[in-house]
Amino acid sequence: MRASARLGLAVVLFVACADEREAPGPAPVPAPAPAAPAAPDPGGYDPAAFDSARPETWPRTVEQAVAVLLPGLDEAAREKIRGTPRGDLIIFHHGWGTGIRNELGLWRGNDDLLRACGEKHPDGASMVIIEAVWDALQKER
Repeated sequence: MRASARLGLAVVLFVACADEREAPGPAPVPAPAPAAPAAPDPGGYDPAAFDSARPETWPRTVEQAVAVLLPGLDEAAREKIRGTPRGDLIIFHHGWGTGIRNELGLWRGNDDLLRACGEKHPDGASMVIIEAVWDALQKER
């Protein structure tokens, strides 16, 4: 399973769990949407080539990280993130944020991405990335 699909699955599962807390009864867990191929950005980075096990494919900028993450989000996840007030995005710190930190190499030496986020710690960097995904989803409306 591609890393972007795993990250998308993590947010789908998080959204499903959050929805279960809000409404009684079991909620079906939607299958993640198939990852749409993303076009390389002007800097030459190809998010479709991302593989969390290969550091040379890790995103080095916030924009590249967003390009890796967006294709893995199905419509339910996009709506959940889009509908969350910016000040409440911390609810994604565990679950989806953990996946971002692990998959994008923030704990494994992706210092370029840490610097691009303006952060020294992976926790802060993942929140910058979550906010950037939120910003991108707001523009999709």
